Amino acid sequence: MFISAARAATSAVRGAEPVMKAARYFPFSDAPAALNGYAGSSDGFDPLRLSEKVDIRWLREAELKHGRIAMLAVVGFIVPDAGLWSLDNGINVPSIYAHDACVASGPYGGQLGQVLLFVSVIELLVGLPAVWFMMFGGERKPGDFAFDPLGLRGSTSDEAMEVKELKHGRLAMLSFGAIITQAAFHPEFPYF
Repeated sequence: MFISAARAATSAVRGAEPVMKAARYFPFSDAPAALNGYAGSSDGFDPLRLSEKVDIRWLREAELKHGRIAMLAVVGFIVPDAGLWSLDNGINVPSIYAHDACVASGPYGGQLGQVLLFVSVIELLVGLPAVWFMMFGGERKPGDFAFDPLGLRGSTSDEAMEVKELKHGRLAMLSFGAIITQAAFHPEFPYF
C-alpha cells in the first residue's frame, strides 16, 4: 500500500510516467500490462514477467490445461486408494505404484498405453486445432472449448468462473505435487 502511494506521488511530481498498478499478491512489483483483459488480471501476479516474454494466450491455455489435468489427477489418485471406487482390472496396488504395474501388465504399456493413445487422439483432434486457431487470429479465448453440456455455469459471469477455475487449477497443481511426495514416503491412504 505504501509503495503504491509512493509510486503514485513520484509519478504525479514527474508528470511523465504513467501510474502503474501494484500486483495484489506480489506488492513489491507492478502488475504486468500484458495481463490486462484476462481473468485474474486484478491480482497481477506474474513476478517473473513471463507474460511480457511469451504470448499470454499461450501461457493461459497451458495453465488452464495443466490445472484441469491436475484437478482430475488429484481425484483419480485419491479415490482408488481411499477405497471409494476401483476398477476390477486385476491391478491392486497403491496409486503410487500403479504406473509400473500398468506398464508391466501387457504390451504397448497395458492399460496406461490405452489411456495415452486415447488422450493423444483427443488432443490432436480437438486441442491442437483450437490452439492453432486462437494463436493465429481467431476469436477463441484461452481454454474455451464452448463445452458445458450440463449447464454448470448457470448465471455466473464468465470472468468469475474463469477466476474460480484458475484458482482451483493452481491449488490442484500444488496439491498433486504434495500428494505424490507424501505417497512416495507412505504409499497407503491417507499417506501419513
